[in-house]
Amino acid sequence: MILLALSVVLSLSPGEAQSPVSDSMLIARAQRTLASTLETSLPRVSIEQWLSQIAAILPDSLRWEVNDCGEGGDGRTAPTCVEAAFDLPGGSAGILRLYVMGRDGSAVRPAIAELLTSTGGTYSAYKTVGDWLAAIRRRQGRGTA
Repeated sequence: MILLALSVVLSLSPGEAQSPVSDSMLIARAQRTLASTLETSLPRVSIEQWLSQIAAILPDSLRWEVNDCGEGGDGRTAPTCVEAAFDLPGGSAGILRLYVMGRDGSAVRPAIAELLTSTGGTYSAYKTVGDWLAAIRRRQGRGTA
């Protein structure tokens, strides 16, 4: 099955107090973020709804997780990302990572950190949402349209 991990950048108000934020709060904010804030060509629906539509799955089938954005392995601090994962047919996986907080723990505007697909543990990166969506559709047997 295809695993699509989506890391969603969360939008917190610039003046919002920096109190400890739970994973569930970060995930809830990511789920509610409008897809159109990430790229203007995307629909004005929540990330959760958009992902369930493009993957042709129920929103309950998305798996959400808070992670560092992959830059903290060397001992440095890393931005925080939220990932949403879902399975696709054919043993492939995809990953969309969105920043939710900066390295200093401050709120950041929603922004895509990474767009990836995976097959057999090998990952491919995509520069645009359009290219990423086309790869997902090919794996679903729906072509690129």
